[in-house]
Amino acid sequence: MLEQTRQNLKGRNEFEYKVIDAQSIPLENRSFDAVIANHMLYDIPDRSLALAKIQRILKPAGYFYASTVGDRHLIEIGDLIRKFDVELTSWGRVADSFTLKNGMTQLSRWFTKIKLYRYEDALEVIEVAPLVDYILSGWSHIPLERQNQFREFVTREIESLGGTIHITKDSGIFVSLREGE
Repeated sequence: MLEQTRQNLKGRNEFEYKVIDAQSIPLENRSFDAVIANHMLYDIPDRSLALAKIQRILKPAGYFYASTVGDRHLIEIGDLIRKFDVELTSWGRVADSFTLKNGMTQLSRWFTKIKLYRYEDALEVIEVAPLVDYILSGWSHIPLERQNQFREFVTREIESLGGTIHITKDSGIFVSLREGE
């Protein structure tokens, strides 16, 4: 992602690019106007520590933008996997640790002014290959010897739904203000 950002902003020399662990931010206190956490807080083991570090590096009146997902995000994918084989597990619920439902509570320890903006959207998927490739990229460990069977299953499911599978995108962003001191 960092390399893609460099390419997207090629020629913009006012930016410095670094990969930093959010739980250990080696930057000066009150040095940033804004910090962005794009769909990643649910992956951080010690979120309290990370939020404390983020709040520390924000200038007074600085903003923290944290996007995440809600309870129904991509729920149809999990349903599809369970319908194929109830024994298969999916990582779809890993995001439960920081969601649209519980994120406000977690952020409120460090920020007093927090707004949530929900972005309701959906996918209408008509092609089997991209959907199956996405699922196999990490949603579930489907053994190699069963992957063709899974592709056939998804093909039949999409056909039974009239050629389109609806997939809910339940996401949003918290905008938090670091109060001035």
